[in-house]
Amino acid sequence: MSADGTSCISCGAELAPDQEYCLECGGRQTAGPATEWRRPLIAAAVTVSLAVVVLAFGYERMRDDVDGDAALPHAARGQTVRQAGASGPAVGIGNRKPVPAAQLAAGQSP
Repeated sequence: MSADGTSCISCGAELAPDQEYCLECGGRQTAGPATEWRRPLIAAAVTVSLAVVVLAFGYERMRDDVDGDAALPHAARGQTVRQAGASGPAVGIGNRKPVPAAQLAAGQSP
């Protein structure tokens, strides 16, 4: 064993203080990097939980709006979304009468 007490964990050969692999057996002396999977997993779980809470809150607000509209009488619904200028039927579009084909072929105007 060396003076600083480092020896191979596989074969017991002496190692230098900064040596990662044994020169006798080739065994790795330091543990590999620890995988940090807990923090990303916790962050993902918190993010998903927060998204579910926000979506549930939005859905409830939407349902409250629909339920509030259903409680209003029919005449009161949609009064705030009334379009300006839509007071009567469109003029000139649906009021034309068909012209007979014989009259069109003769070149007569209606």
